[in-house]
Order: sequence, then C-alpha cells, then structure tokens
Amino acid sequence: MPGPRIPRLPTASPDSTATSSYRFGYLIFIPLPFVSTIAAGAAMVALYPRYRRAGGIAAENGRRAANWGLTVLAAMLIVTPFVGTAAKVASEQRSAWLVWVLVSAYLLVSAAHIAVVMFGRAFARQGRVFENPLAIPFIRPRTFTEATLDQRARHLSFNGPRTIVR
Repeated sequence: MPGPRIPRLPTASPDSTATSSYRFGYLIFIPLPFVSTIAAGAAMVALYPRYRRAGGIAAENGRRAANWGLTVLAAMLIVTPFVGTAAKVASEQRSAWLVWVLVSAYLLVSAAHIAVVMFGRAFARQGRVFENPLAIPFIRPRTFTEATLDQRARHLSFNGPRTIVR
C-alpha cells in the first residue's frame, strides 16, 4: 500500500511572473562566445514591454530581468571591442596577457549571467521578485500618483470612477 500523498507546493504560472524573461537568458549556452551573450541580454530586454503591460509581479520581474539584460549588453559593449583590439596587439607583440585578462572578464560576466538567470527563474517560478544587486537600474520602477490611478480606473471602468482601496 502506498504511503501518504505529499502535497505539491503551488507554483505561479509563468506568464503571471515573467519566468520567460529569465528563461531567455539561457541563450548564453549557444556555442558562439560573444554573440550568445549579446543575444541573451537582448532577448531579456525585448520581453520587458510584454510583462510591463501585465502589471504586478510580472512587470517587476520583467523590469529586473530587462535591467540585467541591459547590464550584460553594456558589459559586452565594453569588453568585446577591447578583446578584438587586444588580440591584434598581442599577435604583433607576441604577448597574450591582455587577451587573457579580457577573456577572463568575459567569463566572469558570463558566470554572473548564468547565476542571475538561474536564481531569477527560480524566484519567478515561486511568485517572488528576484532583487539582483549586480544589475544597473536602467529602467526605473513605475510610480503612480493617486490621480493617475484614478484616471486609469475610470478608463478601465464602464461604471464611472472607482475608489482606490488603501
């Protein structure tokens, strides 16, 4: 006779928590070193408008994933040209230490990206917001005044203005 059933913990649906924003960060595993990192960051940014319209936890997770994607893109825009230049200089001077330093910076950014994507997706699946201290806050959170909330409520309602519950 089987033992007692263990109840499963509830998980939020992916669309309600912006799990896909972090899931597209796994594009970094495409075996094209710099291109895959840029594609992963760009994909995370590209999904933000979809989740911003959804509101709630999805909007916040989408915003934070987009901020991380923009941070990765900024890091790649800084590191990638230097790697190309350093490789050219290293071939002329027969010294590769600068190339190794820049490739190490790329590997560090990639490792941080993989960790952020894993943690962000795990938090989003649980219906929580992942607060990433490494991301540069390019996109600020949306703030609403009482007037704009009332205006949005009137726009969405067919019965006139709604009261805002505090």
